[in-house]
Amino acid sequence: MKTRTLFMETTAISSAQTAGEIAGILVACGASQISTDYKDGKITGLRWLMNMRQVPTVYHLPVRAEAVFKVLNDRRSSAWDRKEKADKDRDQAERVAWRQLYRWVQAQAAMIDTGMMEAAEVFLPYADWGGRTLFEALAESGMKTLPAPREAAVAGQ
Repeated sequence: MKTRTLFMETTAISSAQTAGEIAGILVACGASQISTDYKDGKITGLRWLMNMRQVPTVYHLPVRAEAVFKVLNDRRSSAWDRKEKADKDRDQAERVAWRQLYRWVQAQAAMIDTGMMEAAEVFLPYADWGGRTLFEALAESGMKTLPAPREAAVAGQ
């Protein structure tokens, strides 16, 4: 059985370039500050400040490259091959994950541009809720209640 190709799987565009392109779109959508999150020298997400109906709100868009890595690496034919190609697969997974986020942000910007949605509406799941996204906070509660935010993160810090 043939394995389905992932969306944007063959991209060679760097994570840094794609993160910059996403930042440009966010500014066009109304972001007034943007910062980049890093871990071990790799870009792990973007944070930005944007008004939600005149209320300054911080948003956090994480990249979840590990999920893409698992798909790419699990395709390898043997445990030896998976181990041998892990670094290559991890690098490609980061590029793919960022490019997928870019395409998603482009689609959201198109809906904002046409007036179909407002920026806060499409980005609300990514509102920073004390160091995690609003969605993550809701998921942790079993989607039963919105827990109080942890100490809030500020864009640019």
